[in-house]
Amino acid sequence: MWRLSCPTCGAEELWVVAGSFSSRIPLAPDGFAFCDAKFVDTEDELVECGACAARFPLAALDGTWLQHHKASEAHAAAAELASRHGDAAAAKALYAQAAEAEETALAFIEPDQTRTLGVTVISAVALRCKAGQFELAESLAVRWLRSKRLPGFAADQLRVLLRSTGSGETEGSVGGCEPAR
Repeated sequence: MWRLSCPTCGAEELWVVAGSFSSRIPLAPDGFAFCDAKFVDTEDELVECGACAARFPLAALDGTWLQHHKASEAHAAAAELASRHGDAAAAKALYAQAAEAEETALAFIEPDQTRTLGVTVISAVALRCKAGQFELAESLAVRWLRSKRLPGFAADQLRVLLRSTGSGETEGSVGGCEPAR
């Protein structure tokens, strides 16, 4: 079963806007029509939110928060191990996978689960920073801070996290999330 709300803004205005399809559709002199198809199979679907224009794979709307969160934890644990063994490149790649899983988990948080939402957003931003993906971390943080859906503790913690990575706040938005110098 698919979740029908946007993982970014919570709106229930989602559209499949791209993807690949395979089918068996009779060709007519004036073209073809999906309604004439014997079957239609799709893959690599891209979904767009009509409210906030966020785009994400359809697969991000399948599963449960717990499934994706546990995948994030497994990738993060593997990243820690790679880091302890001196393999920084592998650690960064695994942290990026952990962040992706955590961001996917966001789509499965119910509107009344504000604490879970806050903790998950903080985790995703921290994992992006550990992966060295500072621009993605900043973008994610800004999007969620602007969404006004985060509980106060999470918004505060997000700002602290960004400042601790070398970022500052100016005029209500978060500045360049960069490594501390």
